[in-house]
Amino acid sequence: MHEVTGFDRIVVMDAGRVLMQGTPREIFARADELRAVGLNVPQVTQLAQRLRARGMQLPDVILTTSELVEAFSRGQGSELRIQKNSATAKSAHPQSADHEQEQSARVQEMENALPTDQTVPLIETRQLSYTYMQGTPMAQEALRSVSCYVHAGETLAVLGGVQAGKSTLIEFFNGLRKPQPGQVFFEGQDVTARDFDSQRMRDAVA
Repeated sequence: MHEVTGFDRIVVMDAGRVLMQGTPREIFARADELRAVGLNVPQVTQLAQRLRARGMQLPDVILTTSELVEAFSRGQGSELRIQKNSATAKSAHPQSADHEQEQSARVQEMENALPTDQTVPLIETRQLSYTYMQGTPMAQEALRSVSCYVHAGETLAVLGGVQAGKSTLIEFFNGLRKPQPGQVFFEGQDVTARDFDSQRMRDAVA
């Protein structure tokens, strides 16, 4: 959907009829109607909608990443501008001491809301690789040495273009594929272990 944000006009059809038409901003403002017919809005538009639902002051429709960045630079949604590495992150505008103190308090509050036991991830992959139809002329690499982890209670977004490996990675997360090469752990246990309960992993992920 992000490919049509620069078009002049969009026509949405459903079952042989025109459902709606207008500019990209007008169309993507009707996200619920689009979802009802199996369509969606750009990922950055979805992100802005979710932030706005959580109380962030953002425009009604965000179409591009640059628009979202601009909204933050104007001070909108500043609650989410968390910069933990102040040595490398430069603020676009000088902030008062009171604002910096308030922002620091917000960061601490969000960190305190994270699960306290961060020692053992819920799911972890180590040097995970996967190639479809390996050993054939049709071989296609989907994952290459992917190491990542997800803690219980954490919200993780896996983003990428078509055939970026997102679905393949998730299939390892819920035990639909066995790692080779690489490793996958669920609550610290290797999923290839003989006594590993794959059903418990799938129930937890589902």
